Amino acid sequence: MTARGLTGRPAWTGRKERGSALLIRFMVWLTLRVGWHAGNLLLHPITLYFFLFWPDVRSASRGFLARALSRPVASGDVFSHMRTAAAVIMERLFLLSGRLEGFRIDVEGLDQLTDVVAQGRGCLLFGAH
Repeated sequence: MTARGLTGRPAWTGRKERGSALLIRFMVWLTLRVGWHAGNLLLHPITLYFFLFWPDVRSASRGFLARALSRPVASGDVFSHMRTAAAVIMERLFLLSGRLEGFRIDVEGLDQLTDVVAQGRGCLLFGAH
């Protein structure tokens, strides 16, 4: 269950960005100019900042992990979860900017998909990260 406001959207959608706009622009610039490894190095201190100073983010992560893992959640689990979310955002930056050289993308079943589309039928597509 998620907390929903009057709009019916999850409560988090109405929150302002917590990061500094200047820092976000710097991270985008650095990561796209210098490379993924440079951006990745900065994700650890950025994640630590959010982990230490934003208890509601920590609490939301802990709640999700408790439901997903069905076991007590350690602080290391929460930090890892937050770090993974940050890495996914950085990977999206590369994908959206067309920088695919560091990715391995496998497509299976393209012939079957083409056949379904040609027949005017629908289908479900599943992806994994």
